[in-house]
Amino acid sequence: MWCFFQYTLATDAFQLGYNEDGHCKGEVELSLPPPQRLVWEISPEVQAQVCSSLAVAQALADDVDCHVFPFRDFGKGCIKKCKISPDAFIQISLQLAYYRVTALSCN
Repeated sequence: MWCFFQYTLATDAFQLGYNEDGHCKGEVELSLPPPQRLVWEISPEVQAQVCSSLAVAQALADDVDCHVFPFRDFGKGCIKKCKISPDAFIQISLQLAYYRVTALSCN
């Protein structure tokens, strides 16, 4: 994965390049064919397995309860004023909660 990412970045930066406006160099290819619908040939055995898996997934999804607790003490504006990314704030909050749950359960 990492090699593919490096290859993509290197190709983009060194082979293709950008103009002064920051746009990719090159011309737009207008002669591409339009997209077309793919037609799949699925055997009855595979179709039966797909239907069975769908039924299991639907049963699991129907068994999920979601409870939302609104938090109004502060929001992303307060987090941004502290010069912290809201995404990073949530991530570290989840990690802290996990640590506290596992640390308390181990004692």
